Amino acid sequence: MRHAQAEQVAAWIASLRGPVGTFRYTPKQAIVSGLTGKTLALPAFSQNSTIRIAGWSAGEASQLRLGQFFSIGAQLFRIVAAPVSAAADGTCDVEFEPRIRTTVAQGAVVVFNAPVGLFRLIGTEDVGYTLGVDGADFGSMSAIEAVF
Repeated sequence: MRHAQAEQVAAWIASLRGPVGTFRYTPKQAIVSGLTGKTLALPAFSQNSTIRIAGWSAGEASQLRLGQFFSIGAQLFRIVAAPVSAAADGTCDVEFEPRIRTTVAQGAVVVFNAPVGLFRLIGTEDVGYTLGVDGADFGSMSAIEAVF
């Protein structure tokens, strides 16, 4: 990272104003999912850790993986249990972490191909940085989801 790029990143971090501002985070994944067109078959209630997702044909391979990220609205999740294939009604029951923070209506889109969550900073060492041989070092930053 060059000095000009580091300045831009430092300015972006400063623009968040600590825990006041929010930012969208898309996790890096070794395998990017091609799943699209999936929706909640039933409402997803706050504090649940299992949902029913619709959009497959009966018995179709689910293409779901343990550890795979997905999002619903601004909430980001990771699969901890999922079926290999869809049920006769074209649905899959998926277990995930963390639990749902805000209830989501039936029919909401479930995003597997580009999951994203809304976060806010809870602390930073410093908005400054140092440039070294290996690039820019911004120190450590901590963030939490900004889901209401």
